[in-house]
Amino acid sequence: MHKVPSRIRGFFTVEALLATSVFALLATALVGAYLYGEGATAAAGERARATLLAEEGLEAVHDIRDSAFANLPPGTHGLAISANQWIFSGLSDSTGLFTRSIDISSIDANRDTVACTVSWQQDPSRIGSVTLTTRLTNWQATAVVASCYDYAIQQGYTGGSCVKSTTVCANNSGIYAPGGDQYCPSTNKVCCASGAPSSDTTPPSAVTDLAASNPTASSVNLSWTAPGDNGTSGTAASYDVRFSTTPITTANWTSATQASGAPAPLVAGSLQSMTVSGLAAATTYYFALTTTDAAGNVSGLSNVASATTITPITSCNDYALLQGYTSGTCRRRTSQCTSNGEIYLSGGNQYCSGSTRYCCAK
Repeated sequence: MHKVPSRIRGFFTVEALLATSVFALLATALVGAYLYGEGATAAAGERARATLLAEEGLEAVHDIRDSAFANLPPGTHGLAISANQWIFSGLSDSTGLFTRSIDISSIDANRDTVACTVSWQQDPSRIGSVTLTTRLTNWQATAVVASCYDYAIQQGYTGGSCVKSTTVCANNSGIYAPGGDQYCPSTNKVCCASGAPSSDTTPPSAVTDLAASNPTASSVNLSWTAPGDNGTSGTAASYDVRFSTTPITTANWTSATQASGAPAPLVAGSLQSMTVSGLAAATTYYFALTTTDAAGNVSGLSNVASATTITPITSCNDYALLQGYTSGTCRRRTSQCTSNGEIYLSGGNQYCSGSTRYCCAK
C-alpha cells in the first residue's frame, strides 16, 4: 500500500486548521453583524419613543401654563395626571424604562424657558437621552410699560425715545407723546414717538391650502400660498407655524409646538414652503399656521394638514415593507430570490452586507 509522506500529511493538517479558522472568523462576523443590526433597530425605536414622551411633556406644560402662568415654578419637576389634568409631581416621572424630567427657568416675569429631558439605559454602558426645549409666555399678562419706548408702542407708534425738548422731537420728525414723559430722566425729559399709529385693522386672510408632503423618518415638508397683508393683498410680516400629534384647533393652538425656521412672508399669491425637522419616526403629525401683518393683526387659523413620518430603514426587511411586501431577506445570489418564490429588490441591496448582499422580498 502506498503511504502518504509525513511532510504532505503535515500540509493537510495545516490546511484543515486554516479552513477551520477562516470559518470561525466568518461565523463570528455574521453573528456580530446580526446582533449589531438588532441592536440598532431597538435603539432607533427607543429614541423615537423617548422623543414622543418629550413632546408629550412639553404639551403637558403648555396645558399647565394655560390654566395659570403662576403654575410654572422654576426648578425641576415630574409630571402626573390628577382629575384628568396634568400637574407637577416630584422631580421626575417614569414610563417603562424611560425617565422624564421638566426643567423650568425664568427669563423674566412673563417668560419661561422649558426643557423636557427623557433618558433611558440603552445598554449596560450607555445612557440615551432626548431633550426638547421651548419658550412659554404669560399670554394673559398686561404689557408692562417701563420706558418711553414701551409707552409709544402701547399707543400704536413704532418706537419712542427720550429727547431734550419738543423742538428736538419735531426736528427729528417725531411726535410728542406727553404721557410717556414720566419714563424719561430729567436730562432728556420729553418722550418723542416715531411712526404714526397704524390705522390698519384688517388681518391677513387665513391660509386655506396648507399641505404636508415628503415625510422622512424625522421631517415633513410644508407648502402654502402667501395670503398677503390686508386680506389677500400686499405682504404680511410673519408666520407662526405649529405642529402637534393631535389635531390642531383654535382651542388647543397655544399648546401646539412652535416650529422653527418659518420663512418670511412673500407677496400675496406666492408659493411658500419650509421643512419641519426633529420629528419622531412612524408618528402622525398635524400642522397649522397663522399669519401676522406689520400692524400686529393676526389671521385666523389655517386649514390643518397632516402627515405620518416613516419608519427608519435599516435592513432589507424594512425596505421590503416600505415597498409593500410582507418581508425581506438578504441572500447570496439573485437566483435564490426566484428559488424561494421571492422578488429581487435591487434598491434594498444597500442594507445587505457580506456574502448575503442581495435583497429578496415576498
